[in-house]
Amino acid sequence: MARFCPHCSAAAESDWRFCQACGKTLPGAVAGALDSRDQRVADVWKRAQLDLEMNDLEAAERTVSDLMDLGCDTGDVLALRAAISLRGAKMDEAIELLDRAVEESPMSPFVRLKRADYWRALGMNDLAIQELQEGMRRSDSERVRNDLRVVLAKLKKDSRWSFARASPFSRSK
Repeated sequence: MARFCPHCSAAAESDWRFCQACGKTLPGAVAGALDSRDQRVADVWKRAQLDLEMNDLEAAERTVSDLMDLGCDTGDVLALRAAISLRGAKMDEAIELLDRAVEESPMSPFVRLKRADYWRALGMNDLAIQELQEGMRRSDSERVRNDLRVVLAKLKKDSRWSFARASPFSRSK
């Protein structure tokens, strides 16, 4: 039977005690299945991410409220709310939520990833890189560290891009 982490919705093997994506303890490790509450959390988490990807910010906010009602990790939920604020160009609200998310869940790689998204949106790539590096340092999961390394490598590559070098009008050789 398929198993998912109730915290981040990542797929999990039935014998895993901890999620390889977020590092949090998985319920029902021996049974190999989520209880109905945890399955609901996983479903709602996926729906919130889909709402955000579809840019339906009102639906995403309602879905995130459902996650709070289900008792999900406060830091991760605050980070998801910050992502919604960031998508809506509410920058002050986004950083306030992200600061609270770090206070609530300083070990969460998801919180660090969302903070990196915020700094990247502001064009502050050095701070985004620092957040990703901090997420890698704090994660117990090799899979999460590898995922963050991929994001970090892309960010570093993108931040080296220069209009002057890319311009067909550039005189540099």
